[in-house]
Amino acid sequence: MGEGVKKSVTLPAHVVELLQHANDLIGSEDDLATIPSDDLIQTEAGYGGLDRGGGNQYSFVLFPEQGTKPRWEVTLLADEIDEIASGFRDSIVVREFS
Repeated sequence: MGEGVKKSVTLPAHVVELLQHANDLIGSEDDLATIPSDDLIQTEAGYGGLDRGGGNQYSFVLFPEQGTKPRWEVTLLADEIDEIASGFRDSIVVREFS
């Protein structure tokens, strides 16, 4: 996923909504979540998909603020996505790029 600056962040609501959408797709075994891809899961908050090689690891490019340059990149397990979508977790470690 490149260099970037590693940091812990609190997730904005629109990013949580993307991960809730991803969690719904994963739970329903939708093709968008079961076919390896880097961009089949999308909202205005970012995009991502199941990592190549299958399993339950997903990578995302997230846009913490609309209309600004910084972006976050993160890899999460399906269980971690579920924790965020369910409200049990509100922060993650990301790589930030300017």
